[in-house]
This record gives sequence, C-alpha cells and structure tokens, in this order.
Amino acid sequence: YLAIDEQLGRPVAIKIPKLGSDDSQDVHDRFLREAKAAATIQHPNICPVYEFGELDGQLFLVMSYVEGAPLSRYIAKDKPIPERQAALLIRKLALALQEAHEKGVLHRDLKPANIIIDRRKEPVIMDFGLARRDQHDDTRLTRTGTFMGTPAYSSPEQIRNEPYTVGAPTDIYALGVILFELLTGQLPFEGTSMMSVLGKVLADE
Repeated sequence: YLAIDEQLGRPVAIKIPKLGSDDSQDVHDRFLREAKAAATIQHPNICPVYEFGELDGQLFLVMSYVEGAPLSRYIAKDKPIPERQAALLIRKLALALQEAHEKGVLHRDLKPANIIIDRRKEPVIMDFGLARRDQHDDTRLTRTGTFMGTPAYSSPEQIRNEPYTVGAPTDIYALGVILFELLTGQLPFEGTSMMSVLGKVLADE
C-alpha cells in the first residue's frame, strides 16, 4: 500500500503479508526476521525499512516508497543492453549486497523484479521477503522443507535446501544470472516448468 507518514509528511510503502489462518509460526517469525534484518542495512541501493511490527494480529512492514520501474521491464527478450551499462549496474548491486552480507543478511530471492530503477536511474534492491540472518542458530526457520526462491535465479545449494551451505554466494549466483540476462536477453537455464528449470540448474552446476 502507498501511504503518507503524517509526522514527516513523506510517502511510504506498507507491506502486509498474506498469511492464512493455517500458516505456521515459522511464517510469522520469518516475516519479522526479514523486517529486523532489513532495518539494519543502510545503503543507497537498498530500500530502507522504517518500521515493522504487529497490530491487532496483523503483521506489517513500513519502508521507503521508491518511484520507478522494475529492472525486468528493461530486459527485452534477445535484446542485450550495452556491456558498460550492465557492468555499472551490477557493480552497484554487488556493493549493496556486500553491505547486507557484512551485516549477516541474505536476500535469497534476488531477481530483476525485485530491483527497482528509480527516478534517478539508480537500482534499488527491494523485498527482502526471504531474508534471513546468516547465523547457525537461525537455521530452524529454513529446515521446514519449504523451497524459498525463484527457480531461474536460485543457486544449486538453495534448490537442494541445504541451510548450512546457503550463504552470500547464493546472492552472488543470482547476481551472475542477472548479468547474463542483461548481456544476452536470455536466462542461462530455461524450461517449460519449475521442475525442469531446477533440474537444469542442478545438472549443469
């Protein structure tokens, strides 16, 4: 939702997770962990989190409202963008991820749809919806057998759901896929179904 911070008079985006009555405590905890993790990061290419919490049983996350369009709109099928332009964009994203990783925060679902090109033509990483603290005592939240990520951009260890091996390289792998897509207009692994894509990633790792 787009809203206005009445105290500061600035536009903000409010994210409300769609949780069903049968969702587990794991889902609840994961959302709050995302918010707390994202709030520790301050970088011009990462969307800042202002507030998060729970009100009347409803979880919410308040973040900066970023005007722009997702990077996915700029990627045309079989129409690569200039190499220098791609390199500059990837460098900014890599530095943003470095900042997050130094704070022990993983994104886990980096893809063009989660990167907004703002009005300044700067890339901003959004939606740390699958973020988790890169700490061994947090692996309980990723041991439920639930696959978290987007197939074409997921690393082999992420697909295998190996909590102790998923780390910063998982985000770097996704960044590499994005670079490939920017330069070629294609994904390195494509298929007619999610399972076929996952199979190709694992077979060619």
